[in-house]
Amino acid sequence: MAVVKTRGAVKKLGPIVLGRKIVQFKIKNCSRHFTLHEDLICANSKYFKERLQKDCKAIKEGCAICHEQLDPKVDDITFCRAKCGQNVHENCIEECKTSETGRDTCPMCRKNWKNKTEDPIIVENDLDRDAVQIYIDWLYTGTLHIDENINRGKDDFNLVLLKAWKVATILKDWNFMYAIIAEYIGTMEDGSNAGFWVSSTKYAFEDENIKSMQIFVIDAFLVYMRDDWFETWASKFPPTFTHAVCGTVLGAIVEKESSKDLLARHTHEQYELEEHSNAGETNDEDEAVSQNEAEEIVSEEDEEMSEGEMEESTH
Repeated sequence: MAVVKTRGAVKKLGPIVLGRKIVQFKIKNCSRHFTLHEDLICANSKYFKERLQKDCKAIKEGCAICHEQLDPKVDDITFCRAKCGQNVHENCIEECKTSETGRDTCPMCRKNWKNKTEDPIIVENDLDRDAVQIYIDWLYTGTLHIDENINRGKDDFNLVLLKAWKVATILKDWNFMYAIIAEYIGTMEDGSNAGFWVSSTKYAFEDENIKSMQIFVIDAFLVYMRDDWFETWASKFPPTFTHAVCGTVLGAIVEKESSKDLLARHTHEQYELEEHSNAGETNDEDEAVSQNEAEEIVSEEDEEMSEGEMEESTH
């Protein structure tokens, strides 16, 4: 079976508008600069949206300078980075700067116009360089480009996917994460992937601590788990992963039962738990029984005394 997007997940694609604003970023553990279009990454990554275009308003009104329509398919558009986030045509703001007045302020908030963002942006996380490149390629093509030299039948392939998952988590791009999930399940269904194994589970449960990744690894592993895994293979896996598998399995098949039900089930209902009343508390029925017993005892004693008196009188 092939993995495809559901109808609700397929968007009507229009022209790809990248703009001409370019951004560079670096990751903490790599000296390389990654370069791509700002509007593209901000449209997908919540992390970069918050860093670069947090104040940018949605394009709804016309240009604040010429009052003409703002259409990114027709003209380059920029926005006020200083304060208000108002969108304007790039040509309009450039003409303002070069006019006789030489105005270099936002026409809306009057703050000094800012053209550039911080350059380069430093992502303060250790990310795999190749996984970041897979992400950038996916942004431009919509396809996960994974090195063909990596054998899909080996755990190295799953390790690549999980490193890309970390990129999706740090950069907050959930659509990229969904693409990774679809790629994994697709390769499992066509038989080219052997499934998560020792190296990938170690990465997910010991090297990293990303909850969403761990949950998916467990759920996917259980779907495709070998019947002999517990007897043959479990001891070779990281203990944290094995414990998580056991906990998930037990949680799925065993519902916590009461001590009353436990006793009845294991004794075939030959025994049951009797509820005890609290110390110092009695109910009306118990009090009535106790009173009747007391009256019977007194009555018996009276009869014995009467019989004794009668015997004495006869003598």
